[in-house]
Amino acid sequence: MTCAELKKYVYYEPKTGIFTWIKKTGPRSKIGEEVGGIDVSDGYMKAQINGESVKLHRMAYLYMTGSEADFIDHDNRIRNDNRWLNLKSTTQHENNKNRNKQLNNKSGITGVALYKPTGKYRAFIYVMKKQISLGHFADINDAVDARKAAEIKYGFHSNHGK
Repeated sequence: MTCAELKKYVYYEPKTGIFTWIKKTGPRSKIGEEVGGIDVSDGYMKAQINGESVKLHRMAYLYMTGSEADFIDHDNRIRNDNRWLNLKSTTQHENNKNRNKQLNNKSGITGVALYKPTGKYRAFIYVMKKQISLGHFADINDAVDARKAAEIKYGFHSNHGK
C-alpha cells in the first residue's frame, strides 16, 4: 500500500497515535470510528485495509514519511502507543538496544549472571551479535555497574533490560 492509498481511507492524529476511518474498506470500517485493535498474539495494534492486515505503527510511519521502514522502534516499548513522538525508524541492531529483560533472566539484571564454578557474577553485553565480557565480580553491584557503563558506552536505550 502506498501513502496516497492509505490517506484515502484513514486519518492519523500524530499527537494521539489514533487512526480514524475516512472511507469504508469493508463491513468493519465505519467512517469516523477508530481504526484497528490490539493483536493478542504480539500486543501491536493492527487493522484490515482492503483485505490486507497492517500493523498501525507501520501505517503511522508510512503516513508521516511516505515510505516504509525495515524496523520501527516504540521508544517507550509500549506496543500499542503509536504516537508519532514514540516511533522511530531503526535498524535491527539499534532496535535490540531497547529490549525488555529476557524472561529467563535469573539475576534480575540484564547482562549479569552468577557464574557457578567461581561463585562470582559475570557481566557481559551483546553488541553487533557478539558477546563482550565485562569481567567477573565478587559483588553483584560491581557487575551491575560494569554492565550499566557498557550500556552507556555502546549507546543502549535507558529502558533497555527493564
